Amino acid sequence: MNTAGVTSVASFLRMLEDADRELFVDTVETATSPIEIWTLATVMGYRGSMGDLIAWANELYPRMDRRQTLLEEATNLKQDIENARVLITTGALDAKEGYSRIAFLSRELRGHLNEADKMSRTQDRRGLILAGADRVMRELRGIFAGSSEMESALARAFKAVWAVLMDER
Repeated sequence: MNTAGVTSVASFLRMLEDADRELFVDTVETATSPIEIWTLATVMGYRGSMGDLIAWANELYPRMDRRQTLLEEATNLKQDIENARVLITTGALDAKEGYSRIAFLSRELRGHLNEADKMSRTQDRRGLILAGADRVMRELRGIFAGSSEMESALARAFKAVWAVLMDER
């Protein structure tokens, strides 16, 4: 990440009150998608680039990609099923035991794939909702730019909407 990016995120964090800074950092630590981090940051007044913010978050708060892990495990299960088939055909594994093993591994594989699909649908839905909220916030800020009274009211409204979105997890 470039130094300008570090500076923009650092100045954003400095301008936050302690409670908001804590909420933001907690959200970054547990966020399931970059758009969630970005949307909260914009609600709180971040004006830097999304790339800088996400690079900062990934550098300081790396997280495991659970969906990718499930898909890698699914690939391993597919290979285990193929290996069991080979062992059965070569006679190295009793057919009854082999087919039982294949049935078990197939159930595990289907479970992994179903869970990965569920995670994708949830993340996609949430990402679309947050992207829509971000777009609305940017448009409203643009419409009411220069009106400090409206900008203040919008900032409060955006925080209220953010709270509702977080309750819908």
